[in-house]
Amino acid sequence: DIDPKSHPAWTGVQRMLDSGGQVGKFNDKFGFMSGLKV
Repeated sequence: DIDPKSHPAWTGVQRMLDSGGQVGKFNDKFGFMSGLKV
């Protein structure tokens, strides 16, 4: 599993996810990463 708090590719977006309500937009934009654990 990929930990968004430690994985370098996720460190920039973690704050957006923490803010809440942005997960939908994130999934729309990064749908190609759907194989990763969010």
